[in-house]
Amino acid sequence: MPGIPPQHQTSRASGTSGIYVSTYTSIHALPSYVWNALEKHERPSNVILPHALNTSRRHQEMITPNQFWMTCETTRSPASSSSERQLDFILSCTEWHMGTYPIFIVSTHPTHTLTSAFLAPRVALLATELQVTAVPNDRVYSIFAPAPLSKAFAQAWATVSGVELEEHSYYAARFSHCTRRTFVDRPLQPANNDGSIYNLRLAREEDISQVAALCKGFASKSEPFFLDDAGALKEAKYLIENRIGWVHEVVKNGVSEIACLVATTRNSSRVATITKVYTSPSWRKRGCAERLVRAVCQ
Repeated sequence: MPGIPPQHQTSRASGTSGIYVSTYTSIHALPSYVWNALEKHERPSNVILPHALNTSRRHQEMITPNQFWMTCETTRSPASSSSERQLDFILSCTEWHMGTYPIFIVSTHPTHTLTSAFLAPRVALLATELQVTAVPNDRVYSIFAPAPLSKAFAQAWATVSGVELEEHSYYAARFSHCTRRTFVDRPLQPANNDGSIYNLRLAREEDISQVAALCKGFASKSEPFFLDDAGALKEAKYLIENRIGWVHEVVKNGVSEIACLVATTRNSSRVATITKVYTSPSWRKRGCAERLVRAVCQ
């Protein structure tokens, strides 16, 4: 079909080290063992798996052509069976309705095992293959991966591309999680002695301007992911239409105000991920974020 890349892969070997990188220009070309690995590591794979699932469900004509996925494997040869392969990393270079994602890299290994000796040959090969795909240097504006992996890859990318590294990280994130078994149902009593009413609910169309303001406020602290008014409105519309934006509404004297926003934008079969929590400055220190996060988790 015109404008749609062929479903193919290319492999590049790293001499006799037994490390191979494969590039897939179509989500439908990903081998089953890669899907199995993503699903097996569903929680750490939440940066790649939900988007991959959504992309695979779309009709072929709707797939964005400027996307690809890479795998880094330790194996005797690219033709080895899946049982003889050790899938080490999965990299995605993808887009969504708001533009381009960072470069996401998922590791199938525990973070404490990602030593410099293990990482060096693998990230060097990944970075080289990424440059071979002819992506512009400014497309690799952010690397999101476990800390040792992101730092090693950034250094490898700087070496092959000549791009100067930033002296500091954009952000540091830690994952926490709960399940039905570990979730503690401890409802917070709202301190609303002034007669106000608190509603914790999905965002609705009539909330769009207030949700957009909260989206913009969240992004204002998230360089380089700033949003202008149009971008914030676009994101608010996306959250509301897809029922993945939750709000803490305060109603007083018949006037409604949205105090806090929680977004759950990366969801797969067993993992739902809170990706945004933001409280309006005028409503902070009142427990709004905790109250809404607890409601969303429940």
